Amino acid sequence: MTDNAIELHDIEKSFGPVEVLKGVSLTVPPSRCYGLVGDNGAGKSTLLKILSGVHPRDAGEILVEGEPVDFNTAIDARLAGIEMIYQDLALAEDLDAASNIFLGRERQKGRGPGFKRLDHKRMHAEAAEVLESVGSPLPTKRQVKALSGGERQLVAVARALEFNPRILLMDEPTAALSVEKVTVVNRLIARLKDRGVSMILVSHRFTDLIQVADTIGVLVHGKIVDEFDAASHSMDDMTTRIVRLMSEAAVGAA
Repeated sequence: MTDNAIELHDIEKSFGPVEVLKGVSLTVPPSRCYGLVGDNGAGKSTLLKILSGVHPRDAGEILVEGEPVDFNTAIDARLAGIEMIYQDLALAEDLDAASNIFLGRERQKGRGPGFKRLDHKRMHAEAAEVLESVGSPLPTKRQVKALSGGERQLVAVARALEFNPRILLMDEPTAALSVEKVTVVNRLIARLKDRGVSMILVSHRFTDLIQVADTIGVLVHGKIVDEFDAASHSMDDMTTRIVRLMSEAAVGAA
């Protein structure tokens, strides 16, 4: 029996008196995409930041491929094979696309310690390859501040893929993308699943989630209030259920 890529059991998180997560449990099997939908403030981003080592959890258990884990930093999560694409992208705007993709792990050339220098040619060549793989053959020497919102999103995706993650966390990956680029990202997610990558995809645009996620979880006020197998439901049924739950949550918060 193959262990699940991720298992969360009763995850809780508060910031001061504010309870953000109130016992979240979910499971992501290998090579599957779990879509997490919820309104602003539901706790979606906080949950991903716990999984990526940015925030410590207050209670609960995290298992990665069957093993309990306790991340103190984002590096701990990365060493466990987890990579995250943040909603704010966390890009260095004054650097070009290639430099952002390899930021912190630059390719070098030279002989021996003290004689290394950056291998710009190799980084631009490899950056071009990974950008092409995500459907964005943009010039790798263009500064990030000159890119559109959609192009910046794809640079962030390309940077994450360069780490060859086993688990990819994506926070609102299609928020700034055109319909055409959303289709590119959806195809990319399908290819990543074929390569054995497991994903948690967070979005408030549930129509995007429905197209790519194997399981949909609805997060309301820090709790998963519904979860269903996407293959077993029609798009109309899923849309109706999600709209109803989010509308009820909005009324309850008013």
